[in-house]
Order: sequence, then C-alpha cells, then structure tokens
Amino acid sequence: MWTRVADGTASAAELAELTERAEHDPAVRAMLDACRPPPPGTDAALAAHLTERVERRRSTRRRALAAGGALAIAASVTVAVLVGGADPLPRYVLETGRGASEVRGTTDDDVLELWPSTVVRVTLRPIAPVEGEVVVSAFLRTERGLVPWDPPFERSGSGVARIEARADSLWPQELAPRAMIFVVDRASRTIDDIDEQRRRGRVLERPVRLISEAP
Repeated sequence: MWTRVADGTASAAELAELTERAEHDPAVRAMLDACRPPPPGTDAALAAHLTERVERRRSTRRRALAAGGALAIAASVTVAVLVGGADPLPRYVLETGRGASEVRGTTDDDVLELWPSTVVRVTLRPIAPVEGEVVVSAFLRTERGLVPWDPPFERSGSGVARIEARADSLWPQELAPRAMIFVVDRASRTIDDIDEQRRRGRVLERPVRLISEAP
C-alpha cells in the first residue's frame, strides 16, 4: 500500500485509513508524509527556489568581485598618489662652521659671527644618499628683506653641497646679511617659493652677524 501511496495510485479509502492512523501514530504520519506525492506545481516551485538561490549567490559573488576590484583600483591609485606625490628627497641637515670650528644643526638659532676674513664653511648634507639632480637655491636675509644669492657651491654625487670661502668674498661689502637661507629641491626655487618650501621642510636657515675687523 505504501508503494501505491508513493506513486499516487492509492485509493481514497486507503488514504483515509492511513490518515486516521497517522493521527494516533507518529511513525505512520511520518511515513505518510514521506510517501505522499508533492502537490501540483511543487517541482516548478522547487526549481524556481533553487534558481533564485543560485542567482543570489552569483549576484553576491559579482558584487564581491566588483568591490574587490574597486578596492584594488583604489589601492593602486593611493599607491600611485603616494609614490608620485611624495617628496623623493630625504631630509637635509645644515652644518656651518667658522675657521677650524664647526656648528651643526638644521634650524639652529645660534648666530654665526663672521669677520670679513673668516673662512665660512657650509655643508648641506642629506640623511641618506640621493640619486638624481639636486638643486640648492640660496638667499640672504638682509635689512632690506630677502635677496637672491649665488654662492660658489661644490657638489658631490651623493647630494651633498658645500661652501668654503672667505666671508668678504661671499657677498658685496655693502650688504649686511642677517641669515643664510637654503632651499633644497629637485628644481630651482625663487623667493616667492620659500613659504611653501618651508612648509615642506625644504628650507634650512642660519642667522649670521658680520663683525668689523679689529683695528
């Protein structure tokens, strides 16, 4: 009889008997539920349900891939911006000296006192070797404001720039500088660029004071 129930050929009387027994016997109820043919449209409903689940999974995967691709693109853009926008030059330090003595510092407020015959030593040194062109733009702070300066730099292949000369040969006698200012960058800079370069940490300055020779 269970075979006929399963294949849908059981009579109404047999189904009524099994239904009555199922009300009092859980085992019969479970067997009846298992053997009963699905109602009309069940296969179509099941197929639609499975199709919907597959499409949901595909859609989720597509969204995940799209999100992953967007993240990958964002990461590559971020890297490109960081690499392209970051300053490729390392930090520089300023070393200044007078005669055989030497005073080191990047933005030291100590005033470097100079006589006209004093040999001035200035070294702009990167904290790591530098490849490629390095341009040092120099300026003097005077009582009249900033003026361009063209000192005789000696350069090395590692990015170091040096000055070693008498004070009276570095600027005109009538000029009384109050500070030496250097801007280290990949390109030449003007007075108008100093504020921006200072924000970038590219400006090195040392106050100076000229003293007349003793009689």
